[in-house]
Amino acid sequence: MAERIIVKDTLEQYKDDMAQYALVINRKRATPNILDGLKPVQRRIIWDMYNDMKATSPANRKKSARISGSVIGKYHPHGDTAVYETMVPMANWYRCYIPLIYGKGNWGNIQGDSQAAARYTEASLNSFSVEVVINALRECREVVNWENTFDDTDKEPEYLPVAIPLLLINGTFGIGVGLTTRIPPHNIVEVIDATIALIKNPNARIVLYPDQCMPCQIIDADFKKISNTGVGKFIVRGIIDIEEVNVHIGHNKKNVKRTCLVIKSTPDLVTLNAIKDKLDSLIKDKVITQIVDIIEDHYSDKDGIEHMRMILPLAIGADPNYVRDMIYKNTSMQSTVAENFEVLDGLHPVIMGHKQYLLRFIDNALNTKFRLYCHRLKKYQTKYHEKEAYIKLMQSGEIDNIIDMIKKRTDTDDNKLMEYLIKKLNITDLQAMYIMKANLKTLSIGYLNKYIDEANELSNNISRCMDMITNRESMVKELLEELKYYKKKYGCPRRSVIVPKEVMNNIPQGDFTVILTEKNFVKKVSLGQSIGSFKNDKPRMILNGQNTENILIFDRIGKVYKLPIHKIPTTDRNSNGTDIRMINKKISTNIMQIMYEPELKAVYDQIKESYMVIVTAKGNIKKVTLQDFLTVPPSGIFFIKLDPDDYVSECIVASDINDVGVYSKQKALRMSIADIPFQKRNNKGMKSMADSDVIDGVFSINPSNTDIIIVTEHGKINRISTTALECSGRNRAGKRIIKLSQGDSIKCVKAGNENSIINMETALGNDMQLRIGDIEIGSTASTGKKYLPKSDIVVRCQLI
Repeated sequence: MAERIIVKDTLEQYKDDMAQYALVINRKRATPNILDGLKPVQRRIIWDMYNDMKATSPANRKKSARISGSVIGKYHPHGDTAVYETMVPMANWYRCYIPLIYGKGNWGNIQGDSQAAARYTEASLNSFSVEVVINALRECREVVNWENTFDDTDKEPEYLPVAIPLLLINGTFGIGVGLTTRIPPHNIVEVIDATIALIKNPNARIVLYPDQCMPCQIIDADFKKISNTGVGKFIVRGIIDIEEVNVHIGHNKKNVKRTCLVIKSTPDLVTLNAIKDKLDSLIKDKVITQIVDIIEDHYSDKDGIEHMRMILPLAIGADPNYVRDMIYKNTSMQSTVAENFEVLDGLHPVIMGHKQYLLRFIDNALNTKFRLYCHRLKKYQTKYHEKEAYIKLMQSGEIDNIIDMIKKRTDTDDNKLMEYLIKKLNITDLQAMYIMKANLKTLSIGYLNKYIDEANELSNNISRCMDMITNRESMVKELLEELKYYKKKYGCPRRSVIVPKEVMNNIPQGDFTVILTEKNFVKKVSLGQSIGSFKNDKPRMILNGQNTENILIFDRIGKVYKLPIHKIPTTDRNSNGTDIRMINKKISTNIMQIMYEPELKAVYDQIKESYMVIVTAKGNIKKVTLQDFLTVPPSGIFFIKLDPDDYVSECIVASDINDVGVYSKQKALRMSIADIPFQKRNNKGMKSMADSDVIDGVFSINPSNTDIIIVTEHGKINRISTTALECSGRNRAGKRIIKLSQGDSIKCVKAGNENSIINMETALGNDMQLRIGDIEIGSTASTGKKYLPKSDIVVRCQLI
């Protein structure tokens, strides 16, 4: 035969081949059938185990390799690994909401360890599969449609007659060509209740909330829309509890009680091994520095099912809520589920909502019942026809004559005898055949009453079948009863909880200490932890704040920036931190001070007449409305106009009831805030202290303050009365408030009362808190009392 060469464009050939491939993949492999919620390989496994393997109970379990081979040989001509990999999730409680297979042997675990080879494990259908999935097929093959197997040597069901809406209960996941099916599991009780509600009222509104195989948190979403359309997204979180646990940590593995995060569950399709690998990476990269170990713990529940959990001991002083939020943010412990309810309806993939699917299930369930009762009717009528023949024969009195005719027959022609029976007993030809084939002993008169009773029972069954076939209400009533039965038998409480959106925060919560160094490096450590050491650098400013809040960064050139605390990387205690310009390139390196934004908001909310008082090095002072600093963008705003050789010394928050003091070297000047000019941000202010070339800082004095505390950089404190620094007005000469030692300078000046606490934080961690009343009273000529070691310095002081 001569060759025939077809010339075709490669791209066109690819498109044709891909189109055929897409049809096969989407229809025969990846997409679940709307009628039973199963993909073809799942259906073939269940049918083969029931029909061919007879593996219908744990007592009749078969080797998994044998099942795989049978499925491949008869129904699913693909790799044995593909079949076995499909069986595994069907057998595991953490991968299938209601498992369909009973598995014996190593079928893997939640940790992520793989199952044993198919030759080492055994399987059978469980009672749920037999009763709910196979369902009416146990009694009658006519309840479903059948199609040829791949080699046309046998038949296989197009779908299984599931008794409940299995697709919504167990969910499914499949990737085809141009489509992705993702249906999360739902609670069986809630799904059955919704089905019952739709049977009673097809116009009922249905909103179903997804569930997970393991207990999880599901963040509230627009589940009404998802239920109506079958499309939408929601977020799932595994359970991470905060517990005090005795753990073995450290080089000596000493048993200590430590605050730990305990991972107790993961979202569907997420394993503990995957979480552990990610945590190892986060710890190595110092994204999370507060976890000191990862411990895997095994335990069994009351039913003997082995469970696993992961224990994460935390460093002393670490904020467990922050670490937990960081784990959610950076690992699959928090996953987004994108539901796409796309299923195969006949030969066509369709997207539908939950209500539409449930209504379709109800119609199919009623159709299955119709076909089942038609089968039963045929069976009962056939048996009744037989019993009626026997009864007519026995009641006719002709039984002895008929038996005698049979004995005396000289030929093998049954027609004469059949014609005689038909005419004599007024029966059909089929009934005549029943009599001719009957065992002689069953035609004795003693069986008459038995046949009459059986005929009456069959007659009642026929009437019931006719009622079910012709009366939809009767069929619906039975379907309702069956659904209630399955709900009671297989129902279980909801495993996951729906939590409000408010608990969902993209920014991990936690309390931290923020440290800014002399070289403009910034870092944060958990509140209560030591600020650590700094190589070739030293801390300059420190404040405490929540990770979800912001700090305001003031520079010397009169600009303020907003920096979210959560953008500051967490580091170990021995790190200098991160160059602040790596976080926000616009921030100047000439930083003057930092403030905690919520503190400014609190002052403004309580006292509307509140200001930011700004003092420059050349002695200019002004006040600006505090409201201007509550809407600062990350790119920053200017808050003062400066002369070319001037810079900002300090800013403080004050109100109309305050006096304000400025200090230079060892002098200070007190003035009423009314004397300070109120100006816009683009003004440069007016002179504050007349006899000083450089102003070092500013402080406020309330009417109730009795003492002024002067803290030097070397840790000396001088306490004087507020009356010692009388209010003399702006642009006056200053008054000495301390006698400074050589090389020392004023770090801060604060006003308070006897019961006020002055808190000093130092570069070497010699932090201390002193009650003002316990500090020796000095004078404006005193040098103050030394409170720090010689080598340490004060980096921040504040009144508490």
